[in-house]
Amino acid sequence: MLFLLMLKKLFFATLSLIIIYILISQNYIYQFFVSNTGDGYFADWNYFIKALECEKIKSECGIFNYGKIFLLFPYEKDYEFFYSNLVPMILIIFFILVVFNIIEQKNNKDLILTFILLFNPSTLLLIERANTDILFFLIIFIICYSRIYILNFALIGFSFLAKYYPITFFVNFFLENKFRKTTVSLTLFLLCLILCLSYVFLNFSEFKNFLENSGYSKSGYHYLFSVKTIPKVIKYIFDINYIFLLVIFYSLFIFISVKIYKHLKSKEFFDKLDLYRKEDRLFIVGTNTLLLCFLLFSNWYYREVFLIFSIPLILLMKNKYNNNFISWLYNLLILRYIFLFLYSYLLLQETHYHLNGERIFHNFFLIFVFLKGFIDFVMMAFLSGFLINYNLIILNQLKISLSDLIKIKPKN
Repeated sequence: MLFLLMLKKLFFATLSLIIIYILISQNYIYQFFVSNTGDGYFADWNYFIKALECEKIKSECGIFNYGKIFLLFPYEKDYEFFYSNLVPMILIIFFILVVFNIIEQKNNKDLILTFILLFNPSTLLLIERANTDILFFLIIFIICYSRIYILNFALIGFSFLAKYYPITFFVNFFLENKFRKTTVSLTLFLLCLILCLSYVFLNFSEFKNFLENSGYSKSGYHYLFSVKTIPKVIKYIFDINYIFLLVIFYSLFIFISVKIYKHLKSKEFFDKLDLYRKEDRLFIVGTNTLLLCFLLFSNWYYREVFLIFSIPLILLMKNKYNNNFISWLYNLLILRYIFLFLYSYLLLQETHYHLNGERIFHNFFLIFVFLKGFIDFVMMAFLSGFLINYNLIILNQLKISLSDLIKIKPKN
């Protein structure tokens, strides 16, 4: 039975890869899903390869908005085709296999959901750009499943120094071994963090350049995934102070998240969760990463790929327990992915014009950007309320471990 299930997953993963190849080779991906920037396929990955080439010949090639640790990858100009085309294809193949691995296709609905996750416009943009978020997605999968702890340690440190937002990966130290003492987990956490921060301190100019150049990779109004989406639209239409709007929406987000957490706790919903179950681990690391990016940055919406890590736990809870909250959240996610198809197709149309040198957005565009921002806001608030419980448990473990390390008995 297990063998047949593996064959089924392999068959549909292969079919998905063939479909993606057709979408790319026939340019259907540009006709129906994402805008053609003229940079060609795998543009983000090739930006990274160009930086490797410049590092090899010790030449300046402009802005590089990653940590310099990325440039330690080996590179040979003679194998440019391998680096520029085959490596991103290999990453995409592994990405597809991982998605089929973590989503249990127990029925046709689950199979359709898996295809939606792979072929929705935000994931297709990630694949078309071959953005390094694919690499970080694979790293989350590895550290959540691997029992080779030295490998996890190295991958967590590398990820943080490569892009900095994967600081959320550090939470895995408290999840990877149920039977390990929390003081050991804390020691590993602190050791990795100290080593990383020491590197940042010794190479502070690199970190400073990263912060200064981070604006070059942020999204504008198009393809935006951020808590800042609605404030941006309101500011554009009504010219209200942007900082004031951000304070309002951050406060509202925290209020709703806490309300959801308290409601779920009162219903004893969290009693069904298990910190060390693989579905829970994927949810904790993936959703914490997604939440951090959503709250702090103006992300291109390919970063929504980390939302996929919330699906296994939601499916498990939906199939195992008859819970209205999980059913509602599941339906919201499905409707959101369906909405993305319409949203992305409309972005392929003319969204603005110029008048006296000023960019003027069409009303339909602003409406759909607002709608996406609203759906994202609600979805992330619900996931955040869900996530608060896990994070409080981990923080409590951290508090107890710190007390043990400094020989202070924790207060009851």
